Amino acid sequence: MTSGNVLYIAVCAAPAASGVEDLVVLAQAAGWRVYVIATPLSLRFIDADRLVSLPSEPVRASIRRSEASQAFAVRY
Repeated sequence: MTSGNVLYIAVCAAPAASGVEDLVVLAQAAGWRVYVIATPLSLRFIDADRLVSLPSEPVRASIRRSEASQAFAVRY
């Protein structure tokens, strides 16, 4: 069951970031659409490939120019 709820998770470079996968799974189980926005340095603390494999929205982990015409969330 999905709801209109959307959760944006911003992940920065810190050891606590390693728990983001659990947060995504729990939020999805509660019916949230989850977007993960990870800083480039946070990729050292998270398993981005695993996050991308979850049935969730794409993970954004790269910098893009504001005038770029691509969608907000881009797969890592």
